[in-house]
Amino acid sequence: MALNRIAIIGGGLTGCSLAAQLCDQAEKPLDITIIEPRSELGAGVAYSADDPDHRLNAPLFVHFLTPEKVEEFQNWFTEGGGLSRDPNALAADGNIYARRRELAHYVSETMAKYAENNPSKSTINHCQSTALEINPVETGFKIITSNEQELIVDKIVLATGNQAPSSPPPFDGELKNHSAYFKSPWDLDRIRSIHRQAAVLIIGTGLTMSDIVATLMRQGHEGKITAVSRRGMLPQEHAKPPENAPPRNPFNGIMADKPAHITGSLLQIFIDLRQRMQNNLRHGGAWQWAFDELRDCVWQIWPELSFVEKQRFLRHLRTWYDSHRFRLPPQTARIRDEALDKGILNFETAHITDAIGAENYLTVALTKENFPTPQKYKFKAVINCTGPRQNPAITPNAAYRSVLNNKLADVHATGLGFDVDDNCRAIQEDGSISENIFIVGPPTVGVFGDPIGIPFIVAQIHRMLPTFLASLD
Repeated sequence: MALNRIAIIGGGLTGCSLAAQLCDQAEKPLDITIIEPRSELGAGVAYSADDPDHRLNAPLFVHFLTPEKVEEFQNWFTEGGGLSRDPNALAADGNIYARRRELAHYVSETMAKYAENNPSKSTINHCQSTALEINPVETGFKIITSNEQELIVDKIVLATGNQAPSSPPPFDGELKNHSAYFKSPWDLDRIRSIHRQAAVLIIGTGLTMSDIVATLMRQGHEGKITAVSRRGMLPQEHAKPPENAPPRNPFNGIMADKPAHITGSLLQIFIDLRQRMQNNLRHGGAWQWAFDELRDCVWQIWPELSFVEKQRFLRHLRTWYDSHRFRLPPQTARIRDEALDKGILNFETAHITDAIGAENYLTVALTKENFPTPQKYKFKAVINCTGPRQNPAITPNAAYRSVLNNKLADVHATGLGFDVDDNCRAIQEDGSISENIFIVGPPTVGVFGDPIGIPFIVAQIHRMLPTFLASLD
């Protein structure tokens, strides 16, 4: 019997890109089942937001589903009246930053077309459910889903994207169920119910914080919003490309060999980066040009670093890297800056040392930078924007727990994501490489350093696909 029954767990952008690329590249029909609890494929956590102020963090041209159709989403949006629906999508820098739900609609439509017809005549089935158990059986794997289906498949790909944030102390105990605590920043219906005069604490100062500020400001929030983080670093903004720069294909840029000057130890790489960033600024350019050159080849650099260097980066440089890597669309930056100018939003470099719950508010103790004595504040809402949970051993994801319990995969030594080989095959607890379980996208961050963002995910899938297809009978 041909080994062609494939289960993709996760139907967001990662899972859909994998299914589409499989359909394009396979030499024989595949039986593909995408296990995704949402009613439509393509949304996931990132693009299911229905808030009109939640936009793609990067310009339109870097968003695509397959390497062969890099411009398709851009054309779909512009030719389909996207700017008429959303004139504010066109930013002052000349780039288009569409609403996230636009990308979800595009991917959903595209996957419906793939299900109807595709080059390899493969079938795509959407199992609207959640994978609860993954058990090895004689003929492959048995997946038990939340709607009590039992699927027998030959190969499994975990394509689950980013996981929901974990609650930081002291909200990881009884307080996580307090009425004033919002453990998920994507529970937008609850967030929209926050009173306009309420004092709000946002834990984290990254991109998600900015999205939540945009949501609150749209509904006329007037109360004090305090965003707190230990380092106090904020996401940066995009820059215009160099003048007379040729049109850039983001896929080709990522797939290219790394520049010769980006080499050596972690220290040497970052010394070189800082020098090139400063040189760009001195000559009237933008620091982003040098940074993006490094970002595009992290997948080549990170695996070459020693474990000690990786730990050093995670302790000392990751926050700086992330604040420069993950940038705000201009529209969101403008809303954030207006909230700052009005005195509604303020940032604190501090950490939370304690919290006490009352009937409808939380008293939170903040230990601020250079102030050893904690200061206590009352908040009607505390919103967790600490970023995705990246250790699969402590996630509530049932599929993760099942593959770990069955020793079909193992946590990477950094504690970030799963351990995989160069071709995204799961490395099992005994150190052997699985031929039938693959893991792609953000859950491979410990191995590849930065498999986050659409062009990087699409490129990673493109690189692992020959190995995956060769493993079919």
